[in-house]
Amino acid sequence: MDGEEKDMQITPRLKRKIIDNQRAEITEYTVYKRLSVCVKNKKDRELLTQLCKKELTHYGYWKDFSEVDVGPNKFMAWVYYFFAKFLGLNFALQLMEGEGKHDKSFDKALKENSWNEIIKIVDEEKRDEKQVLSNIDKSELLYTSSVVLGLNDALVELTGALVGFSFALQKPNLVAAAGAITGIAASFSMSTSEYLSSKEEQGKNPFRAGASTGLSYLLTVILMITPFFIFSNIYTSLAVVIGIALIIIFMFNFYISVAKNLPFLTRSGEMILISVGAAILNFAIGYIAKTVFKISV
Repeated sequence: MDGEEKDMQITPRLKRKIIDNQRAEITEYTVYKRLSVCVKNKKDRELLTQLCKKELTHYGYWKDFSEVDVGPNKFMAWVYYFFAKFLGLNFALQLMEGEGKHDKSFDKALKENSWNEIIKIVDEEKRDEKQVLSNIDKSELLYTSSVVLGLNDALVELTGALVGFSFALQKPNLVAAAGAITGIAASFSMSTSEYLSSKEEQGKNPFRAGASTGLSYLLTVILMITPFFIFSNIYTSLAVVIGIALIIIFMFNFYISVAKNLPFLTRSGEMILISVGAAILNFAIGYIAKTVFKISV
């Protein structure tokens, strides 16, 4: 770095920002190093090893300015490692990048002080992260569409069905039984349909695609009928079901938005509107069925 830049005055606030970035660098180095040892894909191992070297170099630049050694954030390092192991490498790396090491006020301060060397480091770092994310094997995301299919159908069909059953049958145990029969049958049907359609897609394992759809559908069914076994009041059960549906929508769309770099609020809002629309329609059907057929249980 230029001696002039090193000699520039660093305010306490700016030094804290530099140390924060320094800690972020060594934390990411720790994550990349752990992952480079355990990932199976050779190309991914090489990319992660390259990033290890880059992060360590960037850490050294920040240390030249802060003149202190800092350790990694061990908790966050384990969190990212856990995510990578159980939710996929793409999700963990996108999430780590999404948090960002450089906020706008820090970038502005660098430009105002004409710290060209640091600005160069920041830009280089951003390019490195984009490059590795674009080259990491994304085969794990091939089956997210199958999982989305299972979740979407289960949420839309079962939320509506349970609302309709609730107002028609009025007894939690009967609603749970009807929901279970409907959901389990639908999960097998969806799994079979996805298996057959995936046979026409290159690169996809039809069995895995079908299983992903069926299992995600079945898991959603189990979660959504459980409240009817727990609560004796039909309306309490229904309220909990709607809450579970919203949680599933937000959690899964958060995963997809991070892993595939897609808009979170738009996707979540769309799924909520569809599920609520189906629930309202089935409420009307359930009410009409109860009135017309004079169902009394």
